[in-house]
Amino acid sequence: MKKVFIILSVIVLALSFSQFSQASVDSIYEVAIINISGDVQVDTNGDGIWIKPWVGMKLMEKALIKTGKNSMIDIVFDAEGLNIARINANTLTTVKKALLELPDGKILAKFANLRPGTSFTIKTPTAACSIRGSGMGVGVANGVTEIMAFEDNVYVQGLDVSHGPIGPIATLPEGSRANVGPSGSLVNVGGLNSGDMAAFNQFQNDTSGSGTTGTGGAGEPDDTTEEVDTKDLDEIRDISPSN
Repeated sequence: MKKVFIILSVIVLALSFSQFSQASVDSIYEVAIINISGDVQVDTNGDGIWIKPWVGMKLMEKALIKTGKNSMIDIVFDAEGLNIARINANTLTTVKKALLELPDGKILAKFANLRPGTSFTIKTPTAACSIRGSGMGVGVANGVTEIMAFEDNVYVQGLDVSHGPIGPIATLPEGSRANVGPSGSLVNVGGLNSGDMAAFNQFQNDTSGSGTTGTGGAGEPDDTTEEVDTKDLDEIRDISPSN
């Protein structure tokens, strides 16, 4: 009888947790950190106080993340570990609800656990780039937004200087890359190159739960990388960061 009670308790807990799993890590926090390499800092409250993060740390909305040279961090937006974003080197981003603000740098994202009718967005100064259960890369350099559609379509809405929408929503098909023009339209549309695909494939391999990280090359995770199995996020504990 006691064993049956324990099993039922676990089922109830899992069901209550899954209510939030497709929108955020849990009912309080938006993301959890699953992988860190190099010089990474977080501002948990957006108040200018930067600290060193740790694997298993959870962040609420409005938290800022910044990475240094040859550094990166992976964050997960759901309890199952299927909605993941990689914040690459020399990047600054702000965590929002199912959204990352990206004033500068580059982010890769793969989301496979979104409710029908919902999306995940990376918002830059010139565009809002959204996926509905697929993979994309978004970069900002010198005020120019570049989008890469790795899996399925990316939906792009141009933004004006006051961050209001301009032009119609454009669709960037799988296998393509493009920039956002001044009118909000897609320009310089072309195919993904081998470097693009290699970076995305490495991202997928690193976050597949296989326990394998990068090769240690420039800009890639090295043997100092910390990580956890993204399929076992319920086992993450908020432990104090090491000094």
